[in-house]
Amino acid sequence: MRGCDKDYDYKKIDFSCIDNKDILHFGSATGLLDGNLKETYIKLFEYAKQNNIFISFDPNYRENLIKKNMLHKFIEDCKYFIKNSDFIKMSEEEIKLICKKDNLEECIKDIHLLGGKILAITLGKNGTLISFDNKIEIIPSIKINQIDSTGAGDAFVGSMLSLILDIIQQNKYPTFEDLKQICLFSNKVGAITCTNYGAMDSIPTKEQIEKI
Repeated sequence: MRGCDKDYDYKKIDFSCIDNKDILHFGSATGLLDGNLKETYIKLFEYAKQNNIFISFDPNYRENLIKKNMLHKFIEDCKYFIKNSDFIKMSEEEIKLICKKDNLEECIKDIHLLGGKILAITLGKNGTLISFDNKIEIIPSIKINQIDSTGAGDAFVGSMLSLILDIIQQNKYPTFEDLKQICLFSNKVGAITCTNYGAMDSIPTKEQIEKI
């Protein structure tokens, strides 16, 4: 229901449900548009920083939502979130848009210089680039017969965060080796999501992935 999300109110959040073994994920498809939601996003983001909660951010750029006259503000808002985020998922298009550069390696350096810690750049059929702790590696995906890519990015992020959360709840922070294994699994989740129609119905179960 386009529009109802803009009424998300910070005062209505039940903070008893949130602690520092959780992850707060911010996806900006509609979150950085003007309105009540953006104000709520910023307040919740500041709350996460103050309480040492693991923060995830996905710029989720949508050309039909972010008009040309809004692009500069969108980029600045993204940088505000990036500089204090633990995990950032971007497409190659998004990182080049935000960094205003065509060289991917330079863009990656810029994101880390801003303060972003773990960076996952989705590269479609070529897999996902993981950058963390001065290490970079491209984690391969699997070959599929693509039917509908709707929801693949969200399925990938959901899988990544679910598995990262398992580590956080052990009072640990993921290592680069952890992230490589998590990404390998999550690439399969995103790929399988593309083999069927629908953003939700096409998401595979953990058991289905483990059989691959």
